[in-house]
This record gives sequence, structure tokens and C-alpha cells, in this order.
Amino acid sequence: MALMDEFKKEREEIKSRPFKERMAYYWGYYKWHAIAIAAGVFFLGSLIYHYVTMKEIVLYVALPNITLVDDAEQKIHDVFLMKEGLNTKEEDITLDDAIYVSLDEPTQETMAGTQKVAALIYSKGLDMILTRSDYFTNYAYQEVFLSPEEYLSAEQFAAFREAGRIYYIDLATLASFEADMADGTHDESVPIPDPTDPDAMKEPRAAGIIVDEIPLLDTYAICADEGPYMIGIPTNSQHVTLSAAFLDFLLNTRP
Repeated sequence: MALMDEFKKEREEIKSRPFKERMAYYWGYYKWHAIAIAAGVFFLGSLIYHYVTMKEIVLYVALPNITLVDDAEQKIHDVFLMKEGLNTKEEDITLDDAIYVSLDEPTQETMAGTQKVAALIYSKGLDMILTRSDYFTNYAYQEVFLSPEEYLSAEQFAAFREAGRIYYIDLATLASFEADMADGTHDESVPIPDPTDPDAMKEPRAAGIIVDEIPLLDTYAICADEGPYMIGIPTNSQHVTLSAAFLDFLLNTRP
């Protein structure tokens, strides 16, 4: 069988596998590819953008499976830059809505989206992921996100926690998952816990926040997925303070 035929067969088979196996497959496949190309791709892209526009990207937000309609990106972009008092001649933000990911649909498009996000994370080029896709779980269980305690005020974190809107991962489940990957087994008797129920976890760790409504996106975006928005800031973000400001802007700005 030709290599491409084998690859297509493998992609079809992965669709029917349990969630944890699909998560392991995609991350295992892309992790090393992403590390290998990340630095070069991001550096080259940043260099080209800088010399073409003479602007520095001070915030990069990935919006997997969310498409901004009409001139929404420019509207959000302009209002936020003005609110934060950024130098619009030298600084810029990117709202990347050209990313599509899926654990259930391994196509060329979704694989490219997965690889793009991984490359951005490993090159320290990503400042926030905002999505409704369950692929958020994939990133969260790689421990790529800061605890919200590190960018929310104590009052904000307490309010999100009280409302059950903190996204948790279970480090005990992660350890089991990593052991499965190491020895090539997949124990489906160890499911991924409900991310909103830390009491059901052995070692809960906050990894993001969950938001039911974001007025700007509810009005100006089309989402491929249903359910709440999940938001995470990577541990290696170079602009955590501005990411937190953008989060506050999204939650408190109405069209």
C-alpha cells in the first residue's frame, strides 16, 4: 500500500477512536513537527510583517473555529487599540480567525490549523486561545495555559470560581494519560473529568476560564461549535498583561 493510502486509512480509523486516543494521536503527530518549524515560521512571518508594516505585534489571539464577519475584526481591533492607548503607527494586534481544528474531522484543513496553533505556542507567538471547540481540552492537558489566578484579580478569580466558570484539568488524569502514551496503551476506564468540577478530581489545576456569552463575538462572529467559550493564556505568552486587558475588554464591551 502506498504511503499516502496508509495515511488516509489511518485518518479514517482515528475518527472512530475514543476522545483520549484521538487527543493523543493529534498531539503526538504534530508536537515534534510544530517544534521543528515553529521558530523559523514565526520568526519569518514576524520579520516580514514588521518590515512591510513597520509595526510590532503586541497581542496575538487565536480564534479556532470562530469566524469574524464583515469588518468586525477591524472594529474590535481599532476600539481596543484606542482604549489601551497603544501606538497605532508602531504597534498592532492580530485576531486570527483563519484556524479550523477538530478531533473528529482529520482533514488537511484541520491538520493545518492544529499545526499552526502548536507552532504559535512553541514559538512564544501566541497570547490567547479563545474557542468553543473541545480541542481546548487537548491544549489544556498539555499544560500550556497559565492558571487564571496569574492574570485575574483575586476578586475576579473568586467570582469565576463561585460561578463554576473556571476550567480545570486533573493532573492525576494527565499522569495516567502520559503513562498510557509511554507504554502504548489507552485505558478508557480513566475518563477525562468534567472541567468545571474540581471536587471530582484528585489533583485539580486551573487552566482557563469558561464564558457563556461574549457580546462582541455573539454579534459579530460565526462559531462552528456550540457551547460556552473557553479561554486560555499560554504560559509562555510575552504579553500576559495586555492579554488580560483584552479579556476584560471582551467581557465588558457591547456592540
